[in-house]
Amino acid sequence: MKKLLSIAAISSFALASGNLLMPYVGGIDYSKNSIKSYGVLGGVYFSKIFKSSKIEFDAEHLFIKYRDKAIDNYIQDDVSILLNYTKSNFNLKIGNHSIFINQNNNPDKYDNVFILGVEFFKYLKYNAGLDYYYSKYDKFNVKQYSPYLGYTFGDYYSEYGSFYAKAQVNFINLSNKNITNKKNYFNYDLYLSNYIKNWTTTLKASFGKSVYKVTNGGFVVYNLGEEYKDSYGIDVNYQINNISSIKVGYTYSDFKENGNNINSSVYLISYSRAF
Repeated sequence: MKKLLSIAAISSFALASGNLLMPYVGGIDYSKNSIKSYGVLGGVYFSKIFKSSKIEFDAEHLFIKYRDKAIDNYIQDDVSILLNYTKSNFNLKIGNHSIFINQNNNPDKYDNVFILGVEFFKYLKYNAGLDYYYSKYDKFNVKQYSPYLGYTFGDYYSEYGSFYAKAQVNFINLSNKNITNKKNYFNYDLYLSNYIKNWTTTLKASFGKSVYKVTNGGFVVYNLGEEYKDSYGIDVNYQINNISSIKVGYTYSDFKENGNNINSSVYLISYSRAF
């Protein structure tokens, strides 16, 4: 199941203050030919910045209702912890994402993702990095390598504001090709953010087939084995004042479920407060 947290555009006020608290809630709407009916979720993200390091924590609860009453409801709890160390223009991160599953007749009760990343950046100019994820599932594991490149351009004080563009490639390798009848997957993500006055708008898209994908720096995990194709989304963030903001997001995805073509719509709202 896709974990839904999106922290792609935390405002600079939060970074300057040293602490950020962000509760969020969301819903999932599945197409009528899906065995799933709907999903609801809620969670909280917290980060604290020290002199040259940052710790990030996220906890989320997810509930999915099935149309077929013979299938028990799916309940999932996620806990993620990331440690970041920055020196000069380099950042190193290490972390872990644990997934606890509660569903009768489902032998998979616990999944785990190890997170490692390195990045070189020049503030407000560009950044380039590589994320590595090692996901441990029941009877198999998944390795993912995700190099990326981001570039900032434009003038924040101009009529159109400033922009940030990012491209990421995802190489996914399964230890057992019998899981999906394919061992290797190739997928790429594109992001474009616009910063103007109190508004931040981010367009995002993902192309190419993928399974068991990890994204958003390790906070998002697709852990049910559905084969995803394309997805598109938009996030709009409004900075209320120097210490708080509100964000709404929408993502549309196409994927295969038991051989059938399914789509889902995800709606998310969050409130961020720095202190």
